[in-house]
Amino acid sequence: MDLPPEIRNQIYSHLFPPQRVQVVRQKDTQNQFYRLYHIQLAPRDPNTQHQTCLPYSKQSSTQVQNGRAMTKTKNKNENPSSSKSLRPNTKAGPRRVREPLQTTTKKKKAWQTQLALPFTSKQFFIDTLYTLYASTQFVFTSPKSLARFLDTVPKQVQAVINHVELKHNMYNEPRMQLFREIKFRSDRNWFMLCERVANSFKELNAVHVDLRVFDAPIELSVGEAWSLPVLILGRERKKKDGKGLRFARVRLSCNRFEDDEVRSVERELERELMDPVAMQVREDEMMARELAGTVKALRVLRVVFQ
Repeated sequence: MDLPPEIRNQIYSHLFPPQRVQVVRQKDTQNQFYRLYHIQLAPRDPNTQHQTCLPYSKQSSTQVQNGRAMTKTKNKNENPSSSKSLRPNTKAGPRRVREPLQTTTKKKKAWQTQLALPFTSKQFFIDTLYTLYASTQFVFTSPKSLARFLDTVPKQVQAVINHVELKHNMYNEPRMQLFREIKFRSDRNWFMLCERVANSFKELNAVHVDLRVFDAPIELSVGEAWSLPVLILGRERKKKDGKGLRFARVRLSCNRFEDDEVRSVERELERELMDPVAMQVREDEMMARELAGTVKALRVLRVVFQ
């Protein structure tokens, strides 16, 4: 703690590699209240945004080995030829049943370094909390989990989040006018959530959007009502520096249109969200790969885990 804050932050940057988590909203079994939980996913490379592999954990390997050992022991006991419990009891009196051993010791859960370090002391909590949220890639697949996250996490911490992935399925057009209000309410909540994300995540640089559109009749073009929540994600970034997001990936699903037309609208949405220079660099890289063609590997490295 005697080091200057600049050097401490540089050290913390090596202790907090990028990690990707999915935030889910589930009901607690004890209190019957909804709480937020996270599921660890394979992180994305901050430079290329390609999905990488999860880091190797000794605990997962030990669990697999213990599971195999338990399976082998169970199969051995179930074999009638090798089990001694099938022999007839020649002694008089009731048969004595051996009770299973009860252990009170529980294995402590192995916490990750990113989660354990902020709880070490108050000073570590102050120094590393912002670094933890800045290096985490958040994935939201439900509007309710996103709304709960925005209501729970402090505003100061939300301001440093720079990577978010959103997945949303829009309601289809109802057949009865009675259920039209449900469609309007869902679209309004989705727009308000995207607006809150744009206003709260001030350092937002990378956005992944997976959207399924069921509106009808509809024109698949940028500027329609279904595209406004997506466009609002890059509004605050353009106000801040006048450029846009560093990376944006949009995936649309609409069965009423051809795939080529859907892909062209996706590219147009990404141009509206991203910085023009970053978008041009990405298009040049894609064109260079297409011109280069497939590359044949000279050697193949085979990795075997035991």
